[in-house]
Amino acid sequence: MPENMKMLFRLLLVGVIVSTLVNSPAHAQEWLTVQDVNMEVESGSAIDFSSIAGDAPAGKHGWAIVTPDGHIGFEKLPRAQRFLSASFAFSRTSGGMPDREQATRIATQLRRAGYGAVRLHFLDAHLMTGRDKDFDFDPEQFDRFQFFLNQLKIAGLYWVIDVLDSDNGAYGGVTPHRWVNKFQFRLGFYTEPEKQAHWARMLQDMLGRMNPYTNTVPLQDPALLGLILINEGGVAELSTRNGGRFSARFAPLFRQWLKSRYGSSQELARVWGKDLKEGETLESIVEVPAQLRSQDARGKDFMRFVSELEVDKLQWMTARARALGFKGLLTAYNNWGFFQSDITRASAEWVDMHSYHVLPSDFVSPGSKVAQTSAISNSARYVRELTNSRQWGKPFTVSEYGQPFWNAWRRESIAMVPAYASLHGWDLITNFAENSFQLDLRSSSFARKNAIHPFGISNDPILSTGEKLAALLFKRADVRTSGVRIYLPLDASAAFAENGGWGQLNENVSRLALVAATGLDVDIGATANRGSVAGKADFVLPIDSSSTSFTGRLGSIVARLGAPNLTSYKDDLIRVGALPTSNQTDFSRQFYQSDTGELTLDVINKQFLVATQFTELISMDRGTAQAGGLTVSNPSVPVLVAAASLDGKPVALSKHLLIFVLSDAQNTGMEFRDAARTELKTLGQLPAMLQRVQLKLTLKSTVTTNSQLFSLSFAGKRRDLIPHTVNAGRVHLELDTAALKQGPSTMFELVYD
Repeated sequence: MPENMKMLFRLLLVGVIVSTLVNSPAHAQEWLTVQDVNMEVESGSAIDFSSIAGDAPAGKHGWAIVTPDGHIGFEKLPRAQRFLSASFAFSRTSGGMPDREQATRIATQLRRAGYGAVRLHFLDAHLMTGRDKDFDFDPEQFDRFQFFLNQLKIAGLYWVIDVLDSDNGAYGGVTPHRWVNKFQFRLGFYTEPEKQAHWARMLQDMLGRMNPYTNTVPLQDPALLGLILINEGGVAELSTRNGGRFSARFAPLFRQWLKSRYGSSQELARVWGKDLKEGETLESIVEVPAQLRSQDARGKDFMRFVSELEVDKLQWMTARARALGFKGLLTAYNNWGFFQSDITRASAEWVDMHSYHVLPSDFVSPGSKVAQTSAISNSARYVRELTNSRQWGKPFTVSEYGQPFWNAWRRESIAMVPAYASLHGWDLITNFAENSFQLDLRSSSFARKNAIHPFGISNDPILSTGEKLAALLFKRADVRTSGVRIYLPLDASAAFAENGGWGQLNENVSRLALVAATGLDVDIGATANRGSVAGKADFVLPIDSSSTSFTGRLGSIVARLGAPNLTSYKDDLIRVGALPTSNQTDFSRQFYQSDTGELTLDVINKQFLVATQFTELISMDRGTAQAGGLTVSNPSVPVLVAAASLDGKPVALSKHLLIFVLSDAQNTGMEFRDAARTELKTLGQLPAMLQRVQLKLTLKSTVTTNSQLFSLSFAGKRRDLIPHTVNAGRVHLELDTAALKQGPSTMFELVYD
């Protein structure tokens, strides 16, 4: 993803970015230079989360398995595990694979950040950069790759690795760079035996060699949690990227599939009728649909064919990985939220998915645009794109999500995705980045390290701080998992008959995910592992009917999606016991509260609130907001504020708290062509600049001993001692980040004697 952004986003997003003002004129645009350069968290500091990262070394509990309740577990620890995953997509512009000293330090730091896994992306492209011969991996980078795997394993970080990312695979002689789509590998993989053989050898050469540092073959090492056999890469999605039409390369296989389905040209003509063109027969040629989303007989049959073809290749890749000794989890096709892809993914061992709120139109080229819209404004649609794809009975992971730089509201994603992921009980989340961590922010010759870029977490003060918040909300599970499971039945045969599998959950059904845990129950004509969780209330919503069709335990499969009356949902959910009577959800005014009572999304007031036992959080635009015992008043800019207990006691009883204050950040010298900061003129460079924040904060506290409040560096080192008062059972703070003598901060530590 990282270096081919320019090409990819031109294809995907030209003409769809709509500029919207970031802040009203009342919000001041004052920027303060970040003085921190050291990013290595000190052991034992307030932001050392090693204790929640998981057991080390990775693999000590055996291979990853699917537990009976449909989660990721281990052979020797067969209960649900949860992983906060870092993200790396190495390239020359980011310095490539770390050397041995750096790899050791980075692995240590990832553990201190609370990560339990690392997703490695675009290995094929990086290892083949500048190479002239096929499969001639850069020897230095390959050695560093193997060493890095070992250091991650020692630190307790599991590996999630993509086999095929690049459309050039491991072919040599790709010029002028690896992002030129010279070989159309992913589309060709479906139809060309040579490319299938190339995939198999790439798996063998990249992950089937003995690693001298782990003394294992990666494919035979239980530290390898899962393989993404082909990243994204579904036929419909690739066809959208490649000219917006289906390639004629599929015609021969399509004709064979039709012959198997119909047996004769006469039967095909009877079923297709006028949709069959003159001269088309099963003995000669049958064309692929002329356009995507065709609703005629040809289009519907083609999408049935596509799904079966994808499943066939998934099974083929699975067999090759198993033959090489891999016993972990396997998946593919982790993008594209239409039912056809859901039906394909139903055949995978685990479901993985990607979604973003906004994307840059042309990466960091002058004129590139990022829409300045809040993810709250459309009821967290991109979060719901993820919830829409979850399938009961299978582990569900998100290996890519984000609200990338320079969207000024990106602090929302670092709260909403981890919070809803925990509510829904997902297994792994990854805020996509080329680099989730770098050791320091000193001037670098590598472009990606020398400025905040889209999909760069490591040097973005907002997103890098946000990962620490994600560790608490999701990995520490401060947000409780929903006590409800709503099954949304999807009949594969009916979905294809209805519209060729181009359906999606409608908005009404989708927004149930903001209230309780939802998931698809896909009927592909085979017995599915629907899982079972003791103590949970399971409900079925036949999604072609009114909400009064909520029933008890899993019932009959219903064919298609309809449009239930949204306003009746709350009463019906209460009626069947899925929500308590005290729940404040009001679908009609876009106000959603989780069944646990801990999460509140208020679209009209642009607020997201978290009130749990151990973390209280407010993401707000202006005015006053309250979450649990935390109140924030009159912020000078839109802001996210959170207070998290660090001593295992509820927030109000805690004697050790971590406070987050997040607004926006940009590069020094960054310029835009418009006042809304939508269209880029000049990217700028480090040091980063944080938007000044002024606000009033009160926090309920029953602790009566003396307290101290410190600003923290990115390393967790205590800096400025900040005045505050404690009276009447509350901490009172008037904060102005411009008044901090040692520079602006995003984190603060409150400690009592």
